Amino acid sequence: RDLRLMALDGFVLDLPDRPELVRLFGRPQGGRTPGAFPQARVLALCEVGTHVLWRHVIKPIRRGEVAMAATLLRHLHKNMLLLWDRNFLSYANVAAVLKQQAQVLARIKSTSVFKPLRRFADGSYLAKMYRATWYRNQDRDGIVVRVLEYKLTDPGRPGAGVKHRLLTTLLHPSQDPAKKLI
Repeated sequence: RDLRLMALDGFVLDLPDRPELVRLFGRPQGGRTPGAFPQARVLALCEVGTHVLWRHVIKPIRRGEVAMAATLLRHLHKNMLLLWDRNFLSYANVAAVLKQQAQVLARIKSTSVFKPLRRFADGSYLAKMYRATWYRNQDRDGIVVRVLEYKLTDPGRPGAGVKHRLLTTLLHPSQDPAKKLI
């Protein structure tokens, strides 16, 4: 459908061991002593086909990727489909993607609650995403999303036989069949 396929992902860079870099970025903490080198956390909005780091944010190592995401979501365009892993999935992030008129396809944590509103022949269903349980209980301010459930059948693949779920803002199974999105 001519959507530009983008992904949100992060990585950590080791930096030269200089006092000014330690002050700016910090060393990783854990164990008995601080890490050997200062480190920077990078979160990038990447074009999947070309692997181009289209936009990025660099922060101290103590900052988490999820907290950095909002800055990059403002750069999405109407013709983009954004992929991200389950830790990025939140009401605020989905709302930010939709505000930019972009679309999202994301993994869902197994603990996330989505009640089917309408089931489709391809096995997917419409549901609403809420900012918190209270909003769900009041059916207030929900974002309509589509949930796709599937199992990997290849016994050699990690997660085979376990139910996996994806969430997307692509709501029409005739335009975007579940099997194609999976």
